Amino acid sequence: MNNTIYLFGKFKQGITASVNDYTKSIFEEFISKANAPTQIIIHRDGPIMNYGYVRRIANGHMFGICIQINGQYLSTTKKLFEVFENIVADIAVRGDVLRLNNQGDLEPTISYFTDKPEEVERAIANCSNEIVRLSQTCKTLPDVDFSTSDTDINYFKENDNSQTIIKASVKNGYTFIYKEHDYDTLALGGYRSTLYTLNQENENYKKKIKEQENKLRILERKKKQMGVVVALFVALFVGSIIFFNTIEEKNENIEVKQRTIEKQRVENYALNEEKEEIQKENTQLQGQNRSLADKQETTSRELEELKAEYERLKIDYSKLKQDNDDYITEITSLTSKNSTLDKKLKKAESDLASRNTAYRTLQSKYDQISYQLAAMENKYYSTKEGKRELKKIK
Repeated sequence: MNNTIYLFGKFKQGITASVNDYTKSIFEEFISKANAPTQIIIHRDGPIMNYGYVRRIANGHMFGICIQINGQYLSTTKKLFEVFENIVADIAVRGDVLRLNNQGDLEPTISYFTDKPEEVERAIANCSNEIVRLSQTCKTLPDVDFSTSDTDINYFKENDNSQTIIKASVKNGYTFIYKEHDYDTLALGGYRSTLYTLNQENENYKKKIKEQENKLRILERKKKQMGVVVALFVALFVGSIIFFNTIEEKNENIEVKQRTIEKQRVENYALNEEKEEIQKENTQLQGQNRSLADKQETTSRELEELKAEYERLKIDYSKLKQDNDDYITEITSLTSKNSTLDKKLKKAESDLASRNTAYRTLQSKYDQISYQLAAMENKYYSTKEGKRELKKIK
Protein backbone atom coordinates (compact mmCIF):
# COMPACT_ATOMS: atom_id res chain seq x y z
CA MET A 1 0.00 0.00 0.00
CA ASN A 2 1.60 3.26 -1.19
CA ASN A 3 0.59 5.74 1.53
CA THR A 4 1.73 8.95 3.25
CA ILE A 5 0.72 10.03 6.77
CA TYR A 6 0.27 13.64 7.90
CA LEU A 7 -0.59 15.28 11.23
CA PHE A 8 -2.51 18.55 11.28
CA GLY A 9 -4.55 20.64 13.67
CA LYS A 10 -5.99 23.94 14.75
CA PHE A 11 -4.10 25.07 17.86
CA LYS A 12 -3.68 28.34 19.73
CA GLN A 13 -1.73 30.01 16.91
CA GLY A 14 -4.00 28.77 14.09
CA ILE A 15 -3.98 25.91 11.59
CA THR A 16 -0.72 23.95 11.45
CA ALA A 17 0.45 20.76 9.69
CA SER A 18 3.47 18.48 9.59
CA VAL A 19 4.10 19.63 5.99
CA ASN A 20 3.80 22.97 4.25
CA ASP A 21 2.84 22.12 0.67
CA TYR A 22 -0.34 21.86 -1.42
CA THR A 23 -1.78 19.23 0.94
CA LYS A 24 -2.20 21.87 3.67
CA SER A 25 -5.24 23.23 1.79
CA ILE A 26 -6.87 19.79 2.12
CA PHE A 27 -6.34 19.88 5.90
CA GLU A 28 -7.78 23.40 6.10
CA GLU A 29 -10.85 22.12 4.24
CA PHE A 30 -11.17 19.17 6.63
CA ILE A 31 -11.02 21.48 9.68
CA SER A 32 -13.52 23.96 8.21
CA LYS A 33 -16.01 21.14 7.52
CA ALA A 34 -15.57 19.35 10.87
CA ASN A 35 -18.71 20.03 12.93
CA ALA A 36 -18.84 17.07 15.35
CA PRO A 37 -16.70 15.97 18.33
CA THR A 38 -15.05 13.35 16.14
CA GLN A 39 -15.43 12.34 12.49
CA ILE A 40 -13.72 10.69 9.55
CA ILE A 41 -13.69 12.72 6.31
CA ILE A 42 -12.89 10.90 3.05
CA HIS A 43 -12.05 12.92 -0.07
CA ARG A 44 -10.89 11.66 -3.48
CA ASP A 45 -8.49 13.85 -5.43
CA GLY A 46 -8.00 12.09 -8.79
CA PRO A 47 -5.79 9.03 -8.13
CA ILE A 48 -5.33 10.01 -4.46
CA MET A 49 -7.66 8.93 -1.64
CA ASN A 50 -7.49 11.13 1.49
CA TYR A 51 -8.70 9.54 4.74
CA GLY A 52 -8.84 12.25 7.42
CA TYR A 53 -9.66 11.95 11.13
CA VAL A 54 -10.59 15.20 12.92
CA ARG A 55 -11.20 15.39 16.67
CA ARG A 56 -12.15 18.33 18.88
CA ILE A 57 -9.93 18.63 21.99
CA ALA A 58 -9.64 21.06 24.93
CA ASN A 59 -10.14 24.85 24.56
CA GLY A 60 -11.74 24.63 21.11
CA HIS A 61 -8.62 23.16 19.52
CA MET A 62 -8.69 20.42 16.87
CA PHE A 63 -6.30 17.56 16.12
CA GLY A 64 -6.23 15.62 12.86
CA ILE A 65 -4.55 12.70 11.08
CA CYS A 66 -4.62 12.17 7.31
CA ILE A 67 -3.67 9.05 5.37
CA GLN A 68 -3.11 9.58 1.64
CA ILE A 69 -3.27 6.40 -0.49
CA ASN A 70 -2.13 6.49 -4.13
CA GLY A 71 -4.06 4.42 -6.70
CA GLN A 72 -5.96 2.33 -4.14
CA TYR A 73 -8.86 2.64 -1.73
CA LEU A 74 -9.95 0.92 1.49
CA SER A 75 -12.66 -1.64 0.77
CA THR A 76 -14.12 -1.47 4.31
CA THR A 77 -14.56 1.15 7.06
CA LYS A 78 -14.91 -1.32 9.95
CA LYS A 79 -11.48 -0.67 11.49
CA LEU A 80 -10.98 2.99 10.54
CA PHE A 81 -12.09 4.59 13.82
CA GLU A 82 -10.25 1.94 15.85
CA VAL A 83 -6.98 2.58 13.98
CA PHE A 84 -7.20 6.38 14.34
CA GLU A 85 -8.18 6.15 18.04
CA ASN A 86 -5.21 3.86 18.73
CA ILE A 87 -2.94 6.44 17.10
CA VAL A 88 -4.41 9.27 19.24
CA ALA A 89 -3.99 7.16 22.41
CA ASP A 90 -0.36 6.41 21.53
CA ILE A 91 0.43 10.09 20.87
CA ALA A 92 -1.35 11.21 24.09
CA VAL A 93 0.48 8.68 26.29
CA ARG A 94 3.86 9.74 24.86
CA GLY A 95 2.98 13.39 25.51
CA ASP A 96 5.18 14.85 22.75
CA VAL A 97 2.40 16.33 20.60
CA LEU A 98 -0.76 15.78 22.70
CA ARG A 99 -1.22 15.18 26.43
CA LEU A 100 -3.94 14.78 29.03
CA ASN A 101 -4.30 17.84 31.27
CA ASN A 102 -5.24 17.76 34.97
CA GLN A 103 -8.93 17.56 34.04
CA GLY A 104 -8.28 14.48 31.89
CA ASP A 105 -8.89 16.35 28.59
CA LEU A 106 -6.64 16.17 25.52
CA GLU A 107 -4.66 19.32 24.77
CA PRO A 108 -1.75 20.16 22.43
CA THR A 109 1.78 20.51 23.83
CA ILE A 110 2.98 22.52 20.82
CA SER A 111 1.82 25.57 18.86
CA TYR A 112 3.17 24.38 15.51
CA PHE A 113 4.20 20.90 14.34
CA THR A 114 7.51 22.43 13.25
CA ASP A 115 8.31 23.16 16.93
CA LYS A 116 9.19 19.52 17.60
CA PRO A 117 10.02 17.86 14.24
CA GLU A 118 11.68 14.80 15.79
CA GLU A 119 8.69 14.06 18.05
CA VAL A 120 6.31 14.58 15.11
CA GLU A 121 8.31 12.17 12.94
CA ARG A 122 8.32 9.61 15.75
CA ALA A 123 4.53 9.96 16.10
CA ILE A 124 4.10 9.48 12.32
CA ALA A 125 6.36 6.41 12.42
CA ASN A 126 4.16 4.92 15.14
CA CYS A 127 1.12 5.70 13.00
CA SER A 128 2.60 3.52 10.25
CA ASN A 129 2.45 0.48 12.55
CA GLU A 130 -1.31 0.93 12.90
CA ILE A 131 -1.86 1.70 9.20
CA VAL A 132 -0.36 -1.68 8.27
CA ARG A 133 -3.58 -3.24 9.61
CA LEU A 134 -5.51 -1.54 6.79
CA SER A 135 -3.26 -2.66 3.93
CA GLN A 136 -5.05 -6.00 3.51
CA THR A 137 -8.32 -4.21 2.70
CA CYS A 138 -6.84 -2.11 -0.16
CA LYS A 139 -8.16 -2.51 -3.70
CA THR A 140 -7.35 -0.82 -7.00
CA LEU A 141 -9.06 2.56 -7.33
CA PRO A 142 -11.70 2.67 -10.09
CA ASP A 143 -11.87 5.45 -12.68
CA VAL A 144 -13.24 8.83 -11.65
CA ASP A 145 -17.02 9.10 -11.81
CA PHE A 146 -17.63 12.43 -13.58
CA SER A 147 -21.36 12.24 -12.89
CA THR A 148 -20.67 13.69 -9.42
CA SER A 149 -19.22 17.02 -8.32
CA ASP A 150 -16.18 17.68 -6.16
CA THR A 151 -18.43 19.64 -3.80
CA ASP A 152 -20.92 16.78 -3.24
CA ILE A 153 -21.13 15.67 0.40
CA ASN A 154 -22.43 12.37 1.80
CA TYR A 155 -23.13 11.89 5.52
CA PHE A 156 -23.02 8.55 7.36
CA LYS A 157 -22.86 7.18 10.88
CA GLU A 158 -20.23 4.71 12.03
CA ASN A 159 -22.70 1.81 12.13
CA ASP A 160 -24.11 2.44 8.62
CA ASN A 161 -23.50 -0.15 5.88
CA SER A 162 -19.77 -0.20 5.12
CA GLN A 163 -20.16 -0.97 1.40
CA THR A 164 -22.57 1.95 0.94
CA ILE A 165 -19.99 4.25 2.53
CA ILE A 166 -17.20 2.84 0.34
CA LYS A 167 -19.19 3.34 -2.90
CA ALA A 168 -19.78 6.97 -1.95
CA SER A 169 -16.15 7.55 -0.94
CA VAL A 170 -14.57 6.57 -4.28
CA LYS A 171 -16.57 9.27 -6.08
CA ASN A 172 -15.49 12.91 -6.24
CA GLY A 173 -16.71 14.91 -3.24
CA TYR A 174 -16.63 14.47 0.52
CA THR A 175 -17.83 11.55 2.62
CA PHE A 176 -18.37 12.15 6.36
CA ILE A 177 -18.57 9.33 8.93
CA TYR A 178 -19.65 10.41 12.43
CA LYS A 179 -19.14 8.65 15.74
CA GLU A 180 -21.45 9.69 18.58
CA HIS A 181 -19.60 8.23 21.63
CA ASP A 182 -16.65 6.09 22.88
CA TYR A 183 -13.93 8.22 21.27
CA ASP A 184 -11.12 6.81 23.44
CA THR A 185 -9.46 3.41 23.58
CA LEU A 186 -9.66 1.44 26.83
CA ALA A 187 -6.00 2.24 27.57
CA LEU A 188 -6.46 6.01 27.10
CA GLY A 189 -9.73 5.98 29.07
CA GLY A 190 -8.04 4.15 31.94
CA TYR A 191 -5.09 6.53 31.88
CA ARG A 192 -7.47 9.51 31.80
CA SER A 193 -9.47 8.13 34.75
CA THR A 194 -6.34 7.38 36.81
CA LEU A 195 -4.86 10.81 36.12
CA TYR A 196 -8.13 12.55 37.01
CA THR A 197 -8.50 10.56 40.27
CA LEU A 198 -4.92 11.24 41.34
CA ASN A 199 -5.31 14.92 40.53
CA GLN A 200 -8.53 15.12 42.57
CA GLU A 201 -6.87 13.39 45.51
CA ASN A 202 -3.91 15.73 45.21
CA GLU A 203 -6.21 18.78 45.19
CA ASN A 204 -8.09 17.47 48.23
CA TYR A 205 -4.84 16.99 50.13
CA LYS A 206 -3.71 20.46 49.15
CA LYS A 207 -6.97 21.88 50.54
CA LYS A 208 -6.51 19.95 53.79
CA ILE A 209 -2.92 21.18 54.10
CA LYS A 210 -4.09 24.76 53.50
CA GLU A 211 -6.79 24.38 56.16
CA GLN A 212 -4.21 23.01 58.61
CA GLU A 213 -1.89 25.92 57.84
CA ASN A 214 -4.74 28.36 58.52
CA LYS A 215 -5.39 26.65 61.86
CA LEU A 216 -1.68 26.93 62.67
CA ARG A 217 -1.70 30.66 61.91
CA ILE A 218 -4.76 31.10 64.16
CA LEU A 219 -3.02 29.19 66.97
CA GLU A 220 0.10 31.33 66.53
CA ARG A 221 -2.01 34.47 66.89
CA LYS A 222 -3.70 33.03 69.98
CA LYS A 223 -0.32 32.16 71.44
CA LYS A 224 0.92 35.75 70.91
CA GLN A 225 -2.25 37.08 72.52
CA MET A 226 -1.72 34.76 75.47
CA GLY A 227 1.84 36.11 75.79
CA VAL A 228 0.48 39.66 76.02
CA VAL A 229 -2.07 38.57 78.61
CA VAL A 230 0.61 36.79 80.65
CA ALA A 231 2.88 39.85 80.52
CA LEU A 232 -0.02 42.04 81.62
CA PHE A 233 -0.84 39.80 84.56
CA VAL A 234 2.84 39.65 85.53
CA ALA A 235 2.91 43.46 85.58
CA LEU A 236 -0.20 43.54 87.74
CA PHE A 237 1.34 40.96 90.04
CA VAL A 238 4.51 43.09 90.46
CA GLY A 239 2.39 46.19 91.10
CA SER A 240 0.43 44.32 93.73
CA ILE A 241 3.65 43.39 95.54
CA ILE A 242 4.82 47.07 95.47
CA PHE A 243 1.61 48.25 97.02
CA PHE A 244 1.15 45.20 99.28
CA ASN A 245 1.88 47.03 102.53
CA THR A 246 -0.46 49.93 101.77
CA ILE A 247 -3.31 48.16 99.94
CA GLU A 248 -4.13 45.08 101.98
CA GLU A 249 -7.58 44.71 100.51
CA LYS A 250 -6.11 43.83 97.04
CA ASN A 251 -4.54 40.58 98.26
CA GLU A 252 -7.63 38.66 97.22
CA ASN A 253 -7.49 40.18 93.74
CA ILE A 254 -3.85 39.21 93.44
CA GLU A 255 -4.68 35.59 94.22
CA VAL A 256 -7.44 35.67 91.59
CA LYS A 257 -5.00 37.10 89.05
CA GLN A 258 -2.49 34.39 89.87
CA ARG A 259 -5.09 31.70 89.37
CA THR A 260 -6.06 33.33 86.08
CA ILE A 261 -2.43 33.39 84.99
CA GLU A 262 -2.09 29.72 85.89
CA LYS A 263 -5.25 28.93 83.99
CA GLN A 264 -3.96 30.81 80.98
CA ARG A 265 -0.69 28.90 81.22
CA VAL A 266 -2.62 25.62 81.19
CA GLU A 267 -4.66 26.78 78.20
CA ASN A 268 -1.47 27.93 76.47
CA TYR A 269 0.07 24.52 77.10
CA ALA A 270 -3.07 22.85 75.67
CA LEU A 271 -2.89 25.12 72.60
CA ASN A 272 0.74 24.17 72.13
CA GLU A 273 -0.18 20.48 72.25
CA GLU A 274 -2.98 21.09 69.75
CA LYS A 275 -0.48 22.93 67.54
CA GLU A 276 1.90 19.96 67.70
CA GLU A 277 -0.94 17.57 66.79
CA ILE A 278 -1.88 19.75 63.83
CA GLN A 279 1.77 19.88 62.76
CA LYS A 280 1.95 16.07 62.99
CA GLU A 281 -1.24 15.75 60.92
CA ASN A 282 0.17 18.26 58.43
CA THR A 283 3.37 16.19 58.18
CA GLN A 284 1.29 13.03 57.60
CA LEU A 285 -0.74 14.76 54.89
CA GLN A 286 2.45 15.94 53.19
CA GLY A 287 3.78 12.38 53.37
CA GLN A 288 0.55 11.07 51.84
CA ASN A 289 0.82 13.75 49.15
CA ARG A 290 4.38 12.62 48.35
CA SER A 291 3.19 9.01 48.35
CA LEU A 292 0.48 9.91 45.85
CA ALA A 293 3.03 11.72 43.69
CA ASP A 294 5.25 8.62 43.79
CA LYS A 295 2.23 6.48 42.94
CA GLN A 296 1.45 8.72 39.98
CA GLU A 297 5.06 8.49 38.79
CA THR A 298 5.00 4.69 39.22
CA THR A 299 1.75 4.52 37.24
CA SER A 300 3.33 6.57 34.46
CA ARG A 301 6.34 4.25 34.36
CA GLU A 302 4.06 1.20 34.29
CA LEU A 303 2.15 2.76 31.39
CA GLU A 304 5.42 3.29 29.54
CA GLU A 305 6.45 -0.32 30.25
CA LEU A 306 3.07 -1.57 29.04
CA LYS A 307 3.46 0.59 25.96
CA ALA A 308 6.91 -0.89 25.29
CA GLU A 309 5.55 -4.41 25.83
CA TYR A 310 2.68 -3.63 23.45
CA GLU A 311 5.20 -2.48 20.81
CA ARG A 312 7.24 -5.69 21.29
CA LEU A 313 4.10 -7.80 20.94
CA LYS A 314 3.16 -5.98 17.74
CA ILE A 315 6.64 -6.67 16.32
CA ASP A 316 6.39 -10.36 17.35
CA TYR A 317 2.94 -10.54 15.75
CA SER A 318 4.27 -9.05 12.51
CA LYS A 319 7.14 -11.57 12.49
CA LEU A 320 4.77 -14.49 13.17
CA LYS A 321 2.43 -13.25 10.45
CA GLN A 322 5.36 -13.02 8.00
CA ASP A 323 6.52 -16.53 8.97
CA ASN A 324 2.97 -17.80 8.48
CA ASP A 325 2.82 -16.19 5.03
CA ASP A 326 6.18 -17.80 4.17
CA TYR A 327 4.88 -21.20 5.34
CA ILE A 328 1.73 -20.81 3.26
CA THR A 329 3.83 -19.89 0.21
CA GLU A 330 6.11 -22.91 0.76
CA ILE A 331 3.11 -25.24 1.28
CA THR A 332 1.54 -23.91 -1.93
CA SER A 333 4.79 -24.53 -3.82
CA LEU A 334 5.14 -28.05 -2.39
CA THR A 335 1.51 -28.79 -3.21
CA SER A 336 2.11 -27.69 -6.81
CA LYS A 337 5.27 -29.83 -7.03
CA ASN A 338 3.41 -32.80 -5.50
CA SER A 339 0.63 -32.40 -8.07
CA THR A 340 3.23 -32.37 -10.88
CA LEU A 341 4.93 -35.49 -9.48
CA ASP A 342 1.53 -37.22 -9.17
CA LYS A 343 0.90 -36.50 -12.85
CA LYS A 344 4.35 -37.85 -13.78
CA LEU A 345 3.79 -40.96 -11.62
CA LYS A 346 0.41 -41.61 -13.23
CA LYS A 347 1.95 -41.20 -16.70
CA ALA A 348 4.80 -43.56 -15.75
CA GLU A 349 2.29 -46.10 -14.43
CA SER A 350 0.29 -45.75 -17.66
CA ASP A 351 3.48 -46.18 -19.75
CA LEU A 352 4.46 -49.23 -17.66
CA ALA A 353 1.02 -50.77 -18.12
CA SER A 354 1.26 -50.14 -21.90
CA ARG A 355 4.73 -51.68 -22.02
CA ASN A 356 3.57 -54.70 -19.96
CA THR A 357 0.70 -55.16 -22.42
CA ALA A 358 3.11 -54.90 -25.38
CA TYR A 359 5.50 -57.30 -23.62
CA ARG A 360 2.76 -59.87 -23.06
CA THR A 361 1.71 -59.48 -26.70
CA LEU A 362 5.30 -60.03 -27.87
CA GLN A 363 5.70 -62.98 -25.48
CA SER A 364 2.54 -64.52 -26.87
CA LYS A 365 3.81 -64.06 -30.44
CA TYR A 366 7.19 -65.45 -29.39
CA ASP A 367 5.54 -68.51 -27.84
CA GLN A 368 3.50 -69.06 -31.00
CA ILE A 369 6.57 -68.75 -33.23
CA SER A 370 8.57 -71.06 -30.91
CA TYR A 371 5.76 -73.60 -31.06
CA GLN A 372 5.55 -73.36 -34.85
CA LEU A 373 9.34 -73.62 -35.12
CA ALA A 374 9.37 -76.74 -32.90
CA ALA A 375 6.61 -78.25 -35.00
CA MET A 376 8.50 -77.52 -38.19
CA GLU A 377 11.69 -79.05 -36.72
CA ASN A 378 9.82 -82.16 -35.68
CA LYS A 379 8.27 -82.40 -39.13
CA TYR A 380 11.66 -81.85 -40.80
CA TYR A 381 13.47 -84.41 -38.68
CA SER A 382 10.75 -86.93 -39.46
CA THR A 383 11.76 -86.83 -43.16
CA LYS A 384 14.57 -89.01 -44.61
CA GLU A 385 16.83 -86.04 -45.14
CA GLY A 386 16.07 -84.81 -41.65
CA LYS A 387 16.80 -88.19 -40.12
CA ARG A 388 20.16 -88.36 -41.90
CA GLU A 389 21.07 -84.90 -40.67
CA LEU A 390 19.92 -85.80 -37.18
CA LYS A 391 22.22 -88.83 -37.22
CA LYS A 392 25.10 -86.64 -38.28
CA ILE A 393 24.45 -84.29 -35.39
CA LYS A 394 24.36 -87.13 -32.92
